[in-house]
Amino acid sequence: MMNDIAATDAAGLDDYLKALWRRKHFVVLLTVVGLILAALYANSLTREYTARAQIVVFRLPNENAFGEVSLEAEQALLESNEQIDQAIALSKSSLPRNYVQEHLTVSFAPDSGVLRIAFSAPEAETAQTLATAIATTYVNNRSQKQTDYYAKQIASLNVQAADLATKIRPLSDAINALSTQRNAIVLDPRYFTTSGAPLQDQANNLSNDIRSREEEKAALTQQLTGVQQRISSLTADSVTAPPPAQLTRSARTPSAPDGLGDKMLYAIGILGGLLAGAAAALFLDRFDNTIRGERDIEGILGTPVLATVPSFPRNSATNGLVMLRAATGRKPAAARDSYRRLRSTLDFLAKRSDLKTFLVTSARPGDGKSTTAVNLAIAAAQTGRKIAIVSADMHRPSLERLLSLPPSAGLSDYLLDESEAILTEVPGVPNLTAVTSGRPVETPAELLASSRVSELVKLLEENHDLIFFDTPPVLN
Repeated sequence: MMNDIAATDAAGLDDYLKALWRRKHFVVLLTVVGLILAALYANSLTREYTARAQIVVFRLPNENAFGEVSLEAEQALLESNEQIDQAIALSKSSLPRNYVQEHLTVSFAPDSGVLRIAFSAPEAETAQTLATAIATTYVNNRSQKQTDYYAKQIASLNVQAADLATKIRPLSDAINALSTQRNAIVLDPRYFTTSGAPLQDQANNLSNDIRSREEEKAALTQQLTGVQQRISSLTADSVTAPPPAQLTRSARTPSAPDGLGDKMLYAIGILGGLLAGAAAALFLDRFDNTIRGERDIEGILGTPVLATVPSFPRNSATNGLVMLRAATGRKPAAARDSYRRLRSTLDFLAKRSDLKTFLVTSARPGDGKSTTAVNLAIAAAQTGRKIAIVSADMHRPSLERLLSLPPSAGLSDYLLDESEAILTEVPGVPNLTAVTSGRPVETPAELLASSRVSELVKLLEENHDLIFFDTPPVLN
């Protein structure tokens, strides 16, 4: 059976490619539109360049020795008015402070100790200059804080040392004076007589006074030594202390503006337009009911197409019978090849399914079914087999005109049981026998439904290899 050749509704890659090719102009149009939109967008952009710098922040001496540096506070400091003004002055830029603050981005990762600076400007050199100035200003200011801290601490300790020295000096003078006075008493001759007790008491009092002042001087001297040692330690620390901020990545001049480049935008526009065009083309094709080829017919009918015959001129010279080779040209030759392929397909089906009789019809009148039936019968007869063709369209018989057959008894006469001699040899076509429609009747449908039709088919199959019935259109 013909339905053994399964038809499938599933669309394959070829179907998609054909759908795109059918609407290639639509796809090209949307691709061009995508390119134009990309170009307009690229031209509307205000290009900016971004320069980036990176700073590692360390703890200042006066900050919590057991805590981390507050990067939030340092971020706010970097974005402050004073800091920005200093950076603008350092870079000798004419940009206003508000503009710099709006285009400055300071970020950090928690617990990293790293500040990242990004500054954007319409010119690459401006972006690099400002980013460098902002980072340099912050590093210098933080280093200055450390320098100021040591200087302030050392100055304060120097004041303490001077104050202690001021207090020690009179004590030394007093001790020397008391020692001289006591020595004078001790050297007095009366000091060693029995009457020298008052002098000895006086000398003892002076010794006690000297001892008290020496203890006070020793305490102050010890304090002065500690302060001097602290001064030496801070002085050494101020020289050897690591910087509290270090520029680990200097800002470089950006080589390309931010975002996608023009070429990338154009590529995206072309690709987007192409995809949009392809999607639209496939969408429209999905709901397009136009039949364009065999695959469309097979998908709708669920049965295979045996052959397709291209259109060809049907003039009075050929009467549409291209298989008689009266017509020349590319289109008639292509039609003959199509009829031969159809003949070969029917031969295959006939042998496989033991068929001899085929019915030829169409949807509406004028579709060319009679022309197809006659050309197919001629093509089969040209192989040397005995072929019969029956004009079963008794409302609009065309077989007689196409084959130039004279009026004679035909199908209606046989079905009315009025004649058995209904076979007519077709002139000019060996091996082809025709059964004309016969005389006109008012109720051809009732005649075609009679049992005589089966008898006719049996009779024709006994004497012919293939029989073709040219029947009325389905939508008559």
